[in-house]
Amino acid sequence: MRPLRLGLGASLAALVVWLALTAGGALGKTSRAPEALWESASRGLGWSWLLAALFGTSLVLLSDRRALGLRLPVPIATLRLAWLPLLYAVAACVLAAAQPPSVALAGMVLLNTSLVALSEEVMFRGILLHGLMTRLQVLPAVLVSSVLFGALHTLNAFITGDLFASLLQALAAALQGVGLAAVRVRTSSLWPMILVHALYDCGLLLLAAGSHPAPATPGAASVFPILFVRPVFVYGLFLLRKNARRPDPLPAARRS
Repeated sequence: MRPLRLGLGASLAALVVWLALTAGGALGKTSRAPEALWESASRGLGWSWLLAALFGTSLVLLSDRRALGLRLPVPIATLRLAWLPLLYAVAACVLAAAQPPSVALAGMVLLNTSLVALSEEVMFRGILLHGLMTRLQVLPAVLVSSVLFGALHTLNAFITGDLFASLLQALAAALQGVGLAAVRVRTSSLWPMILVHALYDCGLLLLAAGSHPAPATPGAASVFPILFVRPVFVYGLFLLRKNARRPDPLPAARRS
């Protein structure tokens, strides 16, 4: 059986289907009262996240999974490049541990954030980035995939009812996405960022649960998430400095 060829058109089509699966869960929240993200992640298994993860992973497995990043880092020593995003994830988990949640809450949040991490990394740093790399140079492909990754987070407004906070989160996610994509390009692997993404989201949501009800953050404090992730954005640009003009750094990505 010949593997699927996920060029730019197929990757964009996959993104549309993936968004429909993901958005189904967010839009379903509109029938309820607004709730914090940690509440949404702790209520039970996120079926929309599970379906989106299964869809994206299935596409990768039917395609060239090594080219799309379901492989160990190559060479393995490049794993060290994940140190800064990993530091953020560990810091989030350590802060959350200062007010330990119940085992049941922590387990459910970890399960759901792992599904989200697998789903989003496979879609944005696997399928979509690979498709973009068939037409664009490295840096533009990373920037486009990161902007789309950030835009996805505006869907959180349907859960929380706070559009402004969701827009700020979208901008922070776009900046952070550049760093995550850079590590993916340099390691040729999705696994490091799947792990980091899951731990980071889990730590942040458990931290929010521990500080509930969260204090208001008016004015300049509301842009803290953007300032917080800015070093990851700069680090991503630094990692890509040698790849910015070299076409097709991802294996099997070919221009059509």
